[in-house]
Amino acid sequence: MTKDFDLLTSVYKSLNMNGLLKEAGLQKEEVDSFFKKVRNLLVQEAEDAERHASLIMYIDGSARGNPGPAGAGVVTTDVGGDVLEELSFPLGKLTNNAAEYHSLIAAIGRAIEWKAKEVTFRSDSKLLVEQMHGGYRIKSRNLMSLCVEARSLLKKLPNWKIEHIPREQNKHADHLATIAAQQNG
Repeated sequence: MTKDFDLLTSVYKSLNMNGLLKEAGLQKEEVDSFFKKVRNLLVQEAEDAERHASLIMYIDGSARGNPGPAGAGVVTTDVGGDVLEELSFPLGKLTNNAAEYHSLIAAIGRAIEWKAKEVTFRSDSKLLVEQMHGGYRIKSRNLMSLCVEARSLLKKLPNWKIEHIPREQNKHADHLATIAAQQNG
């Protein structure tokens, strides 16, 4: 960000202010206001990047029937617990375990988009967490392909971990997943 501020300052100082104002028909206050807005955008971008550097992502999948109408929910917070984003999307007809994996894959994708440096994924699915850690064998070919996809995506994150949490601590993501499952026609 320092480079951006330095560049912005250099551009501002190098402007032929009188010529610019005369040629563009602008007032000095308008140019100053524009540069202040750009500066504020840079500050906001830097603050957002800092907030997104370390994320906690609560994930859950839901299926009404097994298989049945399924949905995924993801709640992303910063380390202070402030909610940064909520995702909720229907998945069609899937098993509950497949829905759990889809929620993890979606969360990983968002963490990559945000260029997060450290991510903790939290799930109330002991099966998902243990399979991702290699503690439980994966019997289903479908779950195996989803696990492989998740592990492949995780290679794009510099530092991550996945934790099992009690269902009570995952109510928000569960609610989003349930709503999404109900959205299947």
